[in-house]
Amino acid sequence: MTEMRTFVAVPLTDPHKRILHEQTLQWRTTLPFRKWVHQADYHITLKFLGATAPDLLEAISRNLSLIASETASFSLSIGGLGTFGPAQSPSVLWAKLGGQLDKLDDLQGRAENALSQLGFPRENRPYRPHVTIARKYSGNEPLSPDILQTIRLKNKDGQALQWHVPEIVLYQSHLDRNPMYEAVASFALPQAD
Repeated sequence: MTEMRTFVAVPLTDPHKRILHEQTLQWRTTLPFRKWVHQADYHITLKFLGATAPDLLEAISRNLSLIASETASFSLSIGGLGTFGPAQSPSVLWAKLGGQLDKLDDLQGRAENALSQLGFPRENRPYRPHVTIARKYSGNEPLSPDILQTIRLKNKDGQALQWHVPEIVLYQSHLDRNPMYEAVASFALPQAD
């Protein structure tokens, strides 16, 4: 069987995916990017695994199930926007996270440790959690950082987008599809006391 491209992530809940997508539709003339992420693909990456042999899926799932069972659900929120790449012509537009980021960092660290034991290399860059929204700036004029400072993601009541993380998911990437990501397995987080 051929290898799969996989990663582990925290998904956004469906209502939050919908709200975020609706807001991105309003930004597309102000923020011209070539490729906007499909709303089904919004997530927060914990660990990119890359090429994964199917016979490792059982061990990966076992490790993720244990991590999830030991992690109480926690709260995250989405606020403003940021970019990766050159400021005036960024490669990625992303949403900033807030909430219980210490719990997200702990979850990411435990996933990193558990999966490195299965032979997946450790990430050597600092963890920078975010939700990718779009890729490859395509504007005729340089992107003004001032525009990003004026945009805040909010729900219909004007509040920050906030949710409790219900699960972690092992995804498979399909580079030729839209949406690109398919859930292979999910692992529920117990409710916090």
